[in-house]
Amino acid sequence: MKIDLLKLKTTSEIQFQIDSINKLYLEFVNKYFDGELTDEKIPFDDEKVWDLICSGNLLGVFQFSSRVATPVINKVQPRNIEELSAANSFIRPGASGIDEYVSAKINVKKIRKLDPRLDKHLESTYGAIVYQEQIMSLIAELMGISFGEADLYRRALEKPDKDKDGLVQNFNNNVVEIATKLGFKPEIAELVRKLIIDNIGYSFNKSHAVAYAIIAYWTAWLKINFPVIFYTMMFNGNIDELGTFMASAKKSGITINPPHVNYSKYETVIEDLENKVIRIGLNAIKGIGDKASTSIIETQPFTSVDDFFDRNDLRRVNKGIIEALLNVGAMDGLGIEIENTDIPSQFVGNFDIKNQYIDGTMKEFIYLNREQMICWYNKYNEILNIKNPPSYEIPPSMIKGKFQDMYNIVEEKDGSIIIPENRLKDLEIELTIEQKAEYKCRKHPKGEFLIIKENSKVSNFRKVFVRYYADLLKIDVNYLDIYLRESKELGYSFLDHPLENKIDKINIFNDTEDGKELVTAGIITSIIPKKSKNNKKYYHIMIKTPRENVKLIMWDNGDAGYVKNKDIIKINKMILVRGVKGYGGMNVENIKSLK
Repeated sequence: MKIDLLKLKTTSEIQFQIDSINKLYLEFVNKYFDGELTDEKIPFDDEKVWDLICSGNLLGVFQFSSRVATPVINKVQPRNIEELSAANSFIRPGASGIDEYVSAKINVKKIRKLDPRLDKHLESTYGAIVYQEQIMSLIAELMGISFGEADLYRRALEKPDKDKDGLVQNFNNNVVEIATKLGFKPEIAELVRKLIIDNIGYSFNKSHAVAYAIIAYWTAWLKINFPVIFYTMMFNGNIDELGTFMASAKKSGITINPPHVNYSKYETVIEDLENKVIRIGLNAIKGIGDKASTSIIETQPFTSVDDFFDRNDLRRVNKGIIEALLNVGAMDGLGIEIENTDIPSQFVGNFDIKNQYIDGTMKEFIYLNREQMICWYNKYNEILNIKNPPSYEIPPSMIKGKFQDMYNIVEEKDGSIIIPENRLKDLEIELTIEQKAEYKCRKHPKGEFLIIKENSKVSNFRKVFVRYYADLLKIDVNYLDIYLRESKELGYSFLDHPLENKIDKINIFNDTEDGKELVTAGIITSIIPKKSKNNKKYYHIMIKTPRENVKLIMWDNGDAGYVKNKDIIKINKMILVRGVKGYGGMNVENIKSLK
């Protein structure tokens, strides 16, 4: 069924918007499905779509995804384009008449009857004044003038301070008298005059409302019938709200794969339509633009970290880009080429090392977890900028027995051991200034403490393991650290919020009325000191809960004050809070730390 905008004329601007959005959606659908889907094939009586709209689950639905729209939809419960158009008008600031509209929709006996000549213009909106066109029609009927002349009155009534032709005064002073002469009851004419004045500044153009309603229906239709396509488009068009859209997509059974240098394109793409898998694009990572993405995409896939560095344009894929990629795990699963002599044999088992054929040659690769990769890259950059550390001729008596078996220690002929300065801490040795002067030497370390010369053919990648494998072994993967790092780099995280399993015990701030008590929990993201008009200290503490960001309001003193609880109020710490909603935040009454 094709709707011709309910036989209304639309402006060229609105029609262009309809055509553009329609073409964009349909081309996207047809890219992944056989056949030519056109707007004529989209039914406007799909009950599943109307059920979705009436449910209020309208994230991403054109014009209706805001919190302002939800209560309107809940009241109107539209089941056709005409009613959805009215709902679109009611979400405008200052719009009135919704209660009258809903009441009459539920019980048609409550439709207000004025005069048949007037009622016909309000029939589609259950007797309520909703649109500008209705106001123009009412003025035209009451004053016996053309629709075009009535529009002049409407414009003047909307901005009476700019009325230079006396239309406002003429309307207010004469409309009842004119209408009476035309056969309208004086009391009806006066009532309608007041209704027009009450609605004149807030009514919405019907041609716009209907056009927007059609686009809204199309997006809802796409959401219910082609969710993978819908969310892929939403991800690309709402980068700043990606976390919110991802949470919604997951509820629809969609798998979302994070950005990765081997699989991602610049924008988000459908990776597996049949199994509902979406791959997030590189553009979702802060700081990565099209130039760096182009270099990565043109050289995909990569067999290793070495391969990534060798084949990318490192002027575009610079240090900042690589750090961003590592921070969000976009290089997870890529190994780094090593040789079996890079790490002492007794520690090799502590790393994930595998052999694989590359270009017909068997090579050895080490695979690090994300935290280790970040540490490795930091050490790699250090090696690029440092010289070999000084070495010291350490007497055997200073080396504890437990290190004899732990390290491959090679003694000099005189029994001393040559150790570079950066490895002294591994042997729990601290030298005084006098000892450094006494033991400093020009000999080269041997065995475990061998330093690869800067002019050797060993890559800087491998030098990290030769020098810092002990540092890498000490690194553990911390769930909260990864979550916070992803949140910082992307504005969201692919990991569940650390308190996700407690969501049933946490109140939703945005769903709580002012003055009501609530309990919430989250990660502290910022602490902002403030002063009241009376010069009293207080603080805005922002926390990230599993569903939203909440502003906590804490005064300086008291049992729930900042001073008494400052040991637990620290950035990136998790807290549990009880308080009362008000003044745009939550006034804290009780706070405790969460592990």
